[in-house]
Amino acid sequence: MARGGKREGAGRKSKAEEMGLPALIEEVIGEQGKRDLISNVFTKAKAGSFLHAQMLMHYMYGKPQDYLDVTSGGKPIETVKHIVEFRDYSEDGDKAGV
Repeated sequence: MARGGKREGAGRKSKAEEMGLPALIEEVIGEQGKRDLISNVFTKAKAGSFLHAQMLMHYMYGKPQDYLDVTSGGKPIETVKHIVEFRDYSEDGDKAGV
């Protein structure tokens, strides 16, 4: 019987995972290498590198949500279309259409 939904191990692995790169990088860099790397990024951020500071902020606090302005220059985009027009029968006194 088929099982739906998210399952552990479901889906195709990335090319990097298939090649074993995460494990290899972990083995080569090690704990001290990760600390040195983060320290280097932090030093560059403190020296004024916007991209390094931005990267640290994104990893520490998450990337801010992107908002898309769909107002057409400050004016709302019309989303309601007139499909049916109603006739005003009040002037000619004809009540047949009511």
